[in-house]
Amino acid sequence: MRVVHALVAVLIGLVAFYATVVALKPGTSSPEATSVNQGSPNLESGSGAALPVHAPPRLTYWPRISAAPPYPKVVIEREDFDFGRIEVGDQQEQTFIIRNDGEAELEISQGDTTCECTVSRIQNNRIPPHQSTRFTLRWSPKTPSDPEEKGAEIRTNDPDNKSIHLRIFGAAYRRFVVQPEREWMVGEISEEGRNDVTGHIFSPLVDRLDVERLDFNPNLMSVEVRPVDVAEQTESRARSGVAFLVTLPKHGPLGEFSLPLGIVLDIPEKLRDGGVAGPTRVDVRVTGRRQGPLRLLGQDFLPREGVVSLGSFDSSQGRRVNLSVIVRDPPAEGLQLLQVDSDPTPLKAELSEEESNAGGTRKYRLQISYPPGGPRVSRRDADPGRMILKTNHPEAAEYHLKVHLTAY
Repeated sequence: MRVVHALVAVLIGLVAFYATVVALKPGTSSPEATSVNQGSPNLESGSGAALPVHAPPRLTYWPRISAAPPYPKVVIEREDFDFGRIEVGDQQEQTFIIRNDGEAELEISQGDTTCECTVSRIQNNRIPPHQSTRFTLRWSPKTPSDPEEKGAEIRTNDPDNKSIHLRIFGAAYRRFVVQPEREWMVGEISEEGRNDVTGHIFSPLVDRLDVERLDFNPNLMSVEVRPVDVAEQTESRARSGVAFLVTLPKHGPLGEFSLPLGIVLDIPEKLRDGGVAGPTRVDVRVTGRRQGPLRLLGQDFLPREGVVSLGSFDSSQGRRVNLSVIVRDPPAEGLQLLQVDSDPTPLKAELSEEESNAGGTRKYRLQISYPPGGPRVSRRDADPGRMILKTNHPEAAEYHLKVHLTAY
């Protein structure tokens, strides 16, 4: 037992000796001796010094205040500025003057901010007594914002005014607001009532909007340009606006449709580099669905979207699905497929009659197939396959289908 105690004592002594050697090793410091960098001045003296003042991370440096007089005295001619309305991506700036009316050198430093601002072009961040310096506050918003007060802070070594809060007012908008944004939906085309939709283009920045040209297919829709009372459009904060009444005829291509409408405004288009080009063009899609005398049914058909789903399948095996087509007032010779336009081209459609009803309707089977050995392809929501079925029905000359498939 004495031997064990002796060995333990020796081990404890070795551990203590090793710890002492490490502690005394040159270049090694204890945690208490480690200094922490709490920030450094971020207003550099000299012309052109820049102060990015985005809010995160918070800045920790404060100019050191003397323990005894004399002290500086900071004076700023104005502490607020209203930029008004500015276009997202543009840049505006305002110059401020800071004066030192004290008896000691004034040091100024960047503080925190609540705006997308940059403080720049500092003449001098150390201002002698009874002298002044200028700095420029730039605002370059990247995202829209409603009118609100924002703030930028300047810190000083004036014991009576350690922090100056510059109040910045303004709102950032995109030049044009399209409502609805990209898709103007008519919905299901009615054979009884009106089939129309109204879209708008507002501008919070431009005082007057005029339409220079409309680009659309007049055989598929009509478009009427109407003035807008912007005083009633409080939510859009618009200075100007135009309304577009889009009307679709009762008869036309059946199934889902998405029709392009190009609107050319008389306002020059603003480029990313700040320059301008020709007239501004806004493109939207007028969408809806026209059922007409043909009604498609089946578990692989999504009527709201007008989509036939072939699912995912081995391209070497192919895939086929069967749908039922209820036809109202069919031609005497029966419904016939005259032509099928497909994208991708391997998609096929075949039509065969199943039964006739005395009530003036007939039921057909429509088979949509992708043949075995077809190329691998994936056509889904963002880029569906498309089929145009052309028939001999006088009220259903075309039926447009979207097809979802993945052939692997």
